[in-house]
Amino acid sequence: MGWTDDDMHAAGALLARFHQSSLALPLRPQRPGAQPFSECRPAHPVARNARDAFERELQEIEHDVAPRGVIHGDATQSNVVIDRGAYRLVDFAIAYQDTLLADVGSALWRNGRASPDAVTYDPGRAATFVRGYAAVRSLPPEAGRAIVVYMKGRGLQLQSRLELRRGADETIIERLRSIEAQQAELESAVTVALNGPGRR
Repeated sequence: MGWTDDDMHAAGALLARFHQSSLALPLRPQRPGAQPFSECRPAHPVARNARDAFERELQEIEHDVAPRGVIHGDATQSNVVIDRGAYRLVDFAIAYQDTLLADVGSALWRNGRASPDAVTYDPGRAATFVRGYAAVRSLPPEAGRAIVVYMKGRGLQLQSRLELRRGADETIIERLRSIEAQQAELESAVTVALNGPGRR
């Protein structure tokens, strides 16, 4: 998949269709080795501070009672292929059960960036992806905040996995800082997208 607005809109719609299918299936036991956001405990000092704030935000967005299903976990531009004009999700290796909005936030960890390798985020790009999602599966405007909270959750999840492998990647920390700095702007853009203006 490319990096155009049309691609992002289509990818958002694709994730919503996957979630509709996920909700139609009975829940199963959690996949062994899964690492839901609520279980991520990175040791990096910046990530640890972000985790403290994240735990408070999880309570505020009522994470524990949010609808759950099987989520892809990494439904980003790099895991969407175009097959004869149809957008398709690939690579379900880290799929697990969690809140569906966590999947939207995880996708925006990459899809919401100003460019594929950037450490800063583009609220307009994030809004385009969410607008595509909402065109298929409607969400209340207050979901905008939760989606951005889960963007940070994805960063904490990646940092935790990296530490388990004793790896290092400071760009994860830089991106976490960017989301924190841009949080109000990102929430506003995503909430507007969920309210409907500009939907295709």
